[in-house]
Amino acid sequence: MIKLFIDTGNSSIKWRLQSGEYFCQSGRGQFADLSNYLEEYGDKLKDLNSVYISNVSTEDHCESLKRLFKTKFNIIPSFARVTRKAAGVTCGYTNVDDLGVDRWLAMIGATKKYGGNLLIVDAGTAITLDIINGELMHLGGFILPGLRVSSKSLVCNTSGIADFHFDDQINIPGNDTQSCVIGGALFSVISVINNLMSSYALRLVITGGDKQIIVNQISEDFLAEENLVLDGLACKGVQFD
Repeated sequence: MIKLFIDTGNSSIKWRLQSGEYFCQSGRGQFADLSNYLEEYGDKLKDLNSVYISNVSTEDHCESLKRLFKTKFNIIPSFARVTRKAAGVTCGYTNVDDLGVDRWLAMIGATKKYGGNLLIVDAGTAITLDIINGELMHLGGFILPGLRVSSKSLVCNTSGIADFHFDDQINIPGNDTQSCVIGGALFSVISVINNLMSSYALRLVITGGDKQIIVNQISEDFLAEENLVLDGLACKGVQFD
């Protein structure tokens, strides 16, 4: 039995292939990269029978994924959804439909590995922070601009800061404008993380494309994960449409 798990985010797609009980391949890129992967490994995927997707991208993207798997494999993908409770985790949102499914799956993936009393940070286009207590209750969370979004907003809204390529190799404290802008965004996030860890006595679990630049500047212990969304997508108890 072969299963494909897909995390469709705001800026990229990640995927992971499972054969039996083992994850055997993974990749990331854009929609075209996923399509090329399916074309290249088409013969090896002839026994593919299930596709599970976390989608926080556009509805058009969702429809494109449906057409892709219907055309290539005659499979209708299953899309994960947020429920009041799944895999032992209780959602803290008043209206569960308002919570992004990627955050929900990251919480499930993290608690499956590490239990409760966690601060789960996903550092991507946006930076999400979610608090899970010892009873696996989601107490709520925070959404901050991602480091690139925050830095770009200064470039776009001030006349004295020229556009620059985002680089995670910066000087701390900054001795040039680029380092100062990125460092300011970075330490704003770190301040929130440190405050929440201290106030709630939490362990930090961090994932996402910009996790490394953050953990490079954190003095507290942390648990870094490559993709908690894909981890959660594969957990028993998650509900799908």
